Amino acid sequence: MLTYTDESWTRVVVDGKLPFEETVPRGQTRIYEGTTFSVRVGNGGAVSLVAFGEDRGILGVTGQVVDLNLDINEP
Repeated sequence: MLTYTDESWTRVVVDGKLPFEETVPRGQTRIYEGTTFSVRVGNGGAVSLVAFGEDRGILGVTGQVVDLNLDINEP
């Protein structure tokens, strides 16, 4: 789950498929289901992440491009 406190361009690839790529406005939440995720955001300070039941917090600082690869089978 990605939650946005400010606008951020976001691309998410779930299980090898690109379901989502756009600029998300502030106040929005996006939920994805799958086992592997590749996430890229253009404003890491505006996006927080909960993945596989774990709150991973804010992804970066304002304006920071952040890339994450997540796999349910890897910590």
